[in-house]
Amino acid sequence: SIFKTAPSEVARDHEEWTFGENWVKGHLAAMPLLVVMKLSRFWLPEVSSGNRLYVLLDLLTYTPYLLLIIWAAITGIRNRQLLTREWAVVHAAFAATLITAVVFWGSPRFRDANAPLLVLYATFGLMQLIGLLESRRRRGVYS
Repeated sequence: SIFKTAPSEVARDHEEWTFGENWVKGHLAAMPLLVVMKLSRFWLPEVSSGNRLYVLLDLLTYTPYLLLIIWAAITGIRNRQLLTREWAVVHAAFAATLITAVVFWGSPRFRDANAPLLVLYATFGLMQLIGLLESRRRRGVYS
């Protein structure tokens, strides 16, 4: 690494941030695509591992959560239930994670650290889905 010559961890950290800031300034046109790619990597299941069993298990276990979170976002914003002061606290905590993912690597590991917050969103999505299915059942759509 070009930073191994720094006399201390603090000096190396400063050099790395300076290097990163200069890189961003030199690649401003690429930033929108880079942000989209980092956020995509953040949200999608981890598939870059060479361990195929891990990739399969991650796809099988995370995909339902992702679908419920997407459903929660769609229904919760449309019916304004996720636009409350109480949910703003959860959104703010998760926004900090999204910012971290954009500034740094965008790895799903950042997402996994916030699993309790994601469970709140997934549970909301599940409750919305159950409500939709129940209302359709009551109207006779599934009889």
